[in-house]
Amino acid sequence: MLRSDGTITYASPAVRQLFGWSDEELIGTQVLELIHPDDRKALGRFLDDIGRRPGVRPAHEVRVRRGHTWSWAEVALTNFVDDPYVRGVVCNLRRSLALTESGSPDQQIEELESALHSRLVVEQAKGFLAGRDGVDGETALRRLRDHAAAHHLSVPAVADMVVSGELSLAPDAG
Repeated sequence: MLRSDGTITYASPAVRQLFGWSDEELIGTQVLELIHPDDRKALGRFLDDIGRRPGVRPAHEVRVRRGHTWSWAEVALTNFVDDPYVRGVVCNLRRSLALTESGSPDQQIEELESALHSRLVVEQAKGFLAGRDGVDGETALRRLRDHAAAHHLSVPAVADMVVSGELSLAPDAG
């Protein structure tokens, strides 16, 4: 979540998994500080455009800092500054596997393990909800997605909370 000036006000736990960033190094900093110097000007224009015109825009490809290297990411921004419940710019950031240059074997293994963990925890949460509430997997996944969207979280983050017992998604009301 960003303020209209690009200052980060909230970061989902998924950010740590994807990019290795801690809340301490994100909250209160400018999003442009995480962007490769060659991509900052274009993303700055993108942020300005979002600030002037609310709504959803197509994702923008940029390189972001990942440890001591750069990784391609897709950035999707949506202006909810005037929404009384959000009052900010929602920034969805995900690794761009299409543009990521093949890294070291260790980096590729780490990326695959992270993707596998995300997929596994989502499947575990779907199975748990399906068994507990007597619904099919598609309905369970929809409930995970709906909760994630309503709370500006990633689906794997919501699934992780369900599996760990931190979150008990109530069964749908008839």
